[in-house]
Amino acid sequence: MLKKSFLFATVLILAFLGLSSIYVFANETNYATEEQVTELLPSDPNYVGANANRPTIAPNDILSDSNYKEVESTGPSISPRVDALGKWYNNEPTKIKIYIRKNNDPKASGVTQTIDFSTYLRNVLPNEWISTWKPEALKMGAISVRSFGWYYVNHPKYSNLGAYVDNTTNCQVYKPNTSTPQTDAAFKATKGIAVHHVVNSTSIQDVGYYKAGTNGPGRDSSKYNEYNNVYQNGTQYWAKQGKDFKYMASYYYPGTSLVTGNGY
Repeated sequence: MLKKSFLFATVLILAFLGLSSIYVFANETNYATEEQVTELLPSDPNYVGANANRPTIAPNDILSDSNYKEVESTGPSISPRVDALGKWYNNEPTKIKIYIRKNNDPKASGVTQTIDFSTYLRNVLPNEWISTWKPEALKMGAISVRSFGWYYVNHPKYSNLGAYVDNTTNCQVYKPNTSTPQTDAAFKATKGIAVHHVVNSTSIQDVGYYKAGTNGPGRDSSKYNEYNNVYQNGTQYWAKQGKDFKYMASYYYPGTSLVTGNGY
């Protein structure tokens, strides 16, 4: 009887130690590495990135030479948003209508609010790029975020809701009072710059899509396509290589150019 009791007690102790070991191991595997913390990964439930599910246009390829230049706009700032010559870039919006979904949930209901366009931009970029990234990465982010918001003011996504965009990954993640000095500086350094391409001497506004992408070389396509994305992780990679935002724009948005408008 004593032997059986001792054996039973031994089994219980071993079982307890085994379960404890499993619990500790399971907890240890939950700690993210430095690399995981500093990258935006689409598989991460905390990932916030616009159009994360955009289709891949073409296999990744090697960067080819590109003559990429910034285009200065001319002419007065007039209303409506697109003037008679089609120079939409002379008319950056001052306001934007956002469908504010509860808890930034892409499927939640919400209400439409109108805010300053500059306020919208300043409180999107820190939620789409990492604010401690290098300045050139943030500048490219500012151009993409500005281009995206500007495009959808001119081409509303939620007309049935009286809104141009929402505040979630359906569009761009907007969270009030999240702006940072670093991301504000990126907008100041790229004031009014957006993405476009020219057809028959007419400026065509581009959306400025982006997604997490790879932390290294690689892009959607080496040729123009309206769905080409800037790779958020890639902007930090190229910034570390000493590349500026113009290089990144030519790499990720081939066949386009940058135009300087008259807004924020």
